Amino acid sequence: MLLDSNVLLHCLPFDQINWLKLVKRQMDCDELVLYFPYALVSEIDSKQWNGTKRAQERARKIRPLILKNTKSNDFVTLKTNLRTFLDFGAPADFPFTQYNLNQQSIDDQLLASIILKREHGNSVLIVTADAGMNIKAQLHEIPVLVPPEEIIIPADDEDEKKQRELQKQIAELKSASSSVEVRFTSEKRVEKSILQSLKNRGTLTDYINEIKEKNPTAGIYNNPFHDRQDLLNFNSDIARPCPEFS
Repeated sequence: MLLDSNVLLHCLPFDQINWLKLVKRQMDCDELVLYFPYALVSEIDSKQWNGTKRAQERARKIRPLILKNTKSNDFVTLKTNLRTFLDFGAPADFPFTQYNLNQQSIDDQLLASIILKREHGNSVLIVTADAGMNIKAQLHEIPVLVPPEEIIIPADDEDEKKQRELQKQIAELKSASSSVEVRFTSEKRVEKSILQSLKNRGTLTDYINEIKEKNPTAGIYNNPFHDRQDLLNFNSDIARPCPEFS
């Protein structure tokens, strides 16, 4: 059984999954071998530095797990009825064109490797969530198991949620610390708000002075009043009331 790279990257660690139970839903078997051709290991290696941040992190976790649980050209027992096997896969002289495969394609190299295992008398199966690999495998009459939801890692795990929430809070704090709001209030409760984002204290001082020069009767406050009653309440609490105007 060959696990496609998307299964290794986006599903639970392969040594924690009850593969025999999943495979028995589709075909009868009493023992499984997780097959790791060199092309697959090489692809996981490259994912450590390419692709999304999530894929890179997963690849860096999966790579040592593969190395720990495999041995070149030999079987390693993971648990009862489940072993791993690592080899170089399809050789360079494999007739790729005869099978309509491209030797430069990683997927086609994996398919060639599993086709070779079948030709040596082994029952084979590919586990993949990739539509392209699924179609190619079926064209070569290789059974495919699509990973069920129960083994797929949710796209938003708790760590990622916490990280996004912290980033959102930081952005809100930055925004709140660099803005000034000026409100003009009349008896008819007509309000006009001006929001200006400012980057430094000098610019803020210049901006406030400019507003004061153009509007001598305007009151400027750090916390804007929501209505006239808020302004009256504020004026009643200070010794020198802000002038009211209409």
